[in-house]
Amino acid sequence: MKFVVFCIVLSTIVSLALTLDCEPNSRIVCADCSPEPHCQPKHAHKRACQICLCKCNKGFLRDGGRCVLPKDCPKK
Repeated sequence: MKFVVFCIVLSTIVSLALTLDCEPNSRIVCADCSPEPHCQPKHAHKRACQICLCKCNKGFLRDGGRCVLPKDCPKK
């Protein structure tokens, strides 16, 4: 029984270690104005990671990785 628990714990640790090398998912950054995020495979550190890209709604602009309305853009 201890061996089974050890194997489960070990596999969990290995799984976590493999996912830590992947870039963070960008869906959170795009917030509510990006209804159609899609993921594409990208190889990082000899592992396939899912990198999510954001598409802004019509009328929104991308600014620093975020979707913003033109009126909300910083004034120059």
